[in-house]
Amino acid sequence: MVKFLFLAMILGCGACAGLLYGTATLVLVEPYIDQAIEIENMSIFVAGAEQDPQILTELEEYRVWQKSGMMLASVILGISTGALFGVLYWFMRKGLPGKTSLQKSIILAMAAWAVLYLVVFIKYPPALPGIGDPATLDIRTTLHLTLTGVLGAGALACYAWYRRVPRHSILAIAVFVAFAGTMYLSMPPSPDIESDAIPGLEGFRLASLAASIIFWASLGVITGLVWDRFADTDQIHVSR
Repeated sequence: MVKFLFLAMILGCGACAGLLYGTATLVLVEPYIDQAIEIENMSIFVAGAEQDPQILTELEEYRVWQKSGMMLASVILGISTGALFGVLYWFMRKGLPGKTSLQKSIILAMAAWAVLYLVVFIKYPPALPGIGDPATLDIRTTLHLTLTGVLGAGALACYAWYRRVPRHSILAIAVFVAFAGTMYLSMPPSPDIESDAIPGLEGFRLASLAASIIFWASLGVITGLVWDRFADTDQIHVSR
């Protein structure tokens, strides 16, 4: 029963954070995607030819379906990430800086954002629809996931070192920063050459960055608040 309640707690926290992330993406990011798709769709029509209203209607309906799917995917992402984050917080919370569960959870969440998102974002920034060669999609995805996984593993290894030898905390951080910098420089660049003159690209990337901050910050805040309310009480006594 205790394990079930703990699992329900961390999954619920992730689902709430995912819902907030989906909402932020819908408000901040999707307008840029709509603009890019509109430009892409307009280029399909032959110059001077009359546009078929039926086709335009179908495209608009498809975008509505896409946005609904994005909200669902955001919640699923939140649930899966929330489960991993909750387990990591359970193992790491005693070694995290901060006096309260809320402070510790926020610190862990923003550290995870910096390691798993920010560095990868700078190296392989997201692209608008219509940008990039579809033939290189697998390569781009592999590079993105590889850098994310390697940085995550490196961060966990440095944390394990710090836990075994707390007096080496500054050295562990320095080693990870050096490791992250080495990986950033050694990983190959994106196979697609992008132009900064693409309409809305800069705004799209800034909006994507803001949405990611909202997701990780909300995950940290919600997990910390719920942890104080349930996990450290008799309702769900979590110890290790």
